[in-house]
Amino acid sequence: MGKFPVYPAGAFVRGVELGNLWKGADFLEVSAYIMRVGKTGEAYRGYLGEADVTSLGQGHKYPLGGGLAIVCVEDAVVQGETLNRAVYDSDGNFQTVLAGDLAAVRYEGGCFKGVCKEDIASIENALKPVGRIAYGKVCLKSSSTLPKWEGE
Repeated sequence: MGKFPVYPAGAFVRGVELGNLWKGADFLEVSAYIMRVGKTGEAYRGYLGEADVTSLGQGHKYPLGGGLAIVCVEDAVVQGETLNRAVYDSDGNFQTVLAGDLAAVRYEGGCFKGVCKEDIASIENALKPVGRIAYGKVCLKSSSTLPKWEGE
């Protein structure tokens, strides 16, 4: 998957507003909650943007429940990518750590669908920013301390 193209909500691509782009019965782009990591190893605050469905389709889909999924690079932690978020289930139990850029989307029946503002609380409740892993423990950061993504 690598770096997937992400556009700000309401952006125009090829002269057409993103919300109006179609590929057959599917959108070419969907609204996603994007959680980026920088080249120097920092994780950024999540934000709503648009992600390319073709690029998302190449990524690993990690189900969060409630129709939500995280799209990421499979084995990114093993490959040495920057740690991004720790995943917790609805009971608050730790599940795994994800690394690299992440996109939260709705994924149902093999189709990507956009997330909305109402989904953000569920996403942020399940995904906590990772500070580091030390002595077998995942140390978290507060989301409010993360810098805002300003683009490349």
